[in-house]
Amino acid sequence: MSGITDAIQRGDFDHELPSFIAAVEARQRVLGHKAFHTLNIGDKVVFNDKANPKYLQGVEAIITGKKKTRVTVEFAESVGRFHAGVEITSPISIFDLVESRDTDALAEAGIQVKETLKEFGE
Repeated sequence: MSGITDAIQRGDFDHELPSFIAAVEARQRVLGHKAFHTLNIGDKVVFNDKANPKYLQGVEAIITGKKKTRVTVEFAESVGRFHAGVEITSPISIFDLVESRDTDALAEAGIQVKETLKEFGE
């Protein structure tokens, strides 16, 4: 990959830069859509290196809502001006998935709880 970036920096592709820029922007949009459909409410995420203010980078949060290209997250602990339990809405691009809420496991756990309650006549 460094061969391509080196060639661009040397100016070997100056006449192609508008096409490269358009292609990179299109790819970023595709990746953003993929990220949106990959992250779900209840997932644990971490602020990545695109997050600003910088002290948020590496901080974990839980997704509590999704809309278009943004997600709402809740802080588990206080950091900077953000207190534990506070929700903020930010672009999905500043988050990386840490742990997915496994909906199949949750559903299975719910079935097991119901079966246990039946055994005890609840």
